[in-house]
Formats: sequence, C-alpha cells, structure tokens
Amino acid sequence: MRALDEILPVYDAHERHEVVVDAGPEAAVAAFFGVDAAPGVVTRALLRARGLETSRSVEELLGGIGFVVLRRTPTEVVLGAAGRPWTPRGDMRPFAAVRAGDVRVAVDVRASALTEGRSRLSTET
Repeated sequence: MRALDEILPVYDAHERHEVVVDAGPEAAVAAFFGVDAAPGVVTRALLRARGLETSRSVEELLGGIGFVVLRRTPTEVVLGAAGRPWTPRGDMRPFAAVRAGDVRVAVDVRASALTEGRSRLSTET
C-alpha cells in the first residue's frame, strides 16, 4: 500500500501529476523540494495575494504554511496539514491537529527508477 493511502485512505478530491526527469529517484525528490516555489510572475502574484513569501523553495513554502512531514524515504515524501485552505491565509496547522470545520490535506512526492538514469517524478494531492 502507498504511504499516501495509509495516511489519508478516504478523500474527497484527488489530483496527480508526473514527469520523466533525467535524474535518479533520490536526486529527483531532493531537487523537487529544493526548487524555487514561485518561478513565474503569476505564481509570485498569487502567493503574494495570500500574504506568502515568494523567495522560498518548495520545502520552505510548504513548511512555512503549516505542512509537516508525515513520512519520508529517499524516494518518497508525504506531507500533511489541516485547516481551511480556501481562506486567504489557510489557517493551516499540523495534520494531527485537525479541528471541526477543517479539512486534511496530504501531498505525496515520489520518484521511481526508469532506465538510463531517468526516473518518473510524481506529485499527488
């Protein structure tokens, strides 16, 4: 069973994206979390509108808005938070600190090896 399914077995919304990258699985996951969270003008504007800093890595951004690591291996990281992400600031807090009226949000980032030093990097929420 996938870590995400163990942590959040029932959910109302689901989205998955994947890309093939020229890196091994461990390097791909590490690079994902180290990349600039707001590389484009539109993304920066949306983050600023929510009062968030725009000069952060993906890992710093997620941690800064309340996401905590729920499970980590070299090739898979699951983060989670609870709160009201539909509000401007989200009022996010640790996954286990869910309150009445909150939703739980989990994010899975993982990579699997392909041939010739490539891997499939996926995100799932």
